Amino acid sequence: MLASIEKDIQTKPRVDNLDSFFAQCLTVLQGTVLRLKVQDIVCYGLGSFAESSDSRLQVRFLQYLANSLQIPGTIYFYDPVLKPAEIIVGQRLGWQWIDENEHTTLFYMPHCEVDMYHNLFEANWSDEQLQQVLVIGNRLDGYLER
Repeated sequence: MLASIEKDIQTKPRVDNLDSFFAQCLTVLQGTVLRLKVQDIVCYGLGSFAESSDSRLQVRFLQYLANSLQIPGTIYFYDPVLKPAEIIVGQRLGWQWIDENEHTTLFYMPHCEVDMYHNLFEANWSDEQLQQVLVIGNRLDGYLER
């Protein structure tokens, strides 16, 4: 199972319109990431990449961002739905669980519920801390409509 997941993540054929989307995201983020001197990426809400092709795509996009933006630190990840095999795959990719973070970080949160955003902002709720947080995720105003 591990080998199959890893192979799919690493060898999935490229899709032209997806590559264009990745490049557009990179263009938008590069200046901000450099200006803020982002050190790490924290990823919440990837979903089960053993079971979901969308989640595997999110993993590939995360790897693309980290490599293209040359984030010097670590990718930390968490999702309560991950199975032990998926955690091992993440660790084989060089990712780690997060305990504490005290420098500018990009949070990659592709499929998170509002409570995860709430927890993130609550834990970083000061002018100084919020200036060290960059989030790629869902539009927050969409949660107000629910």
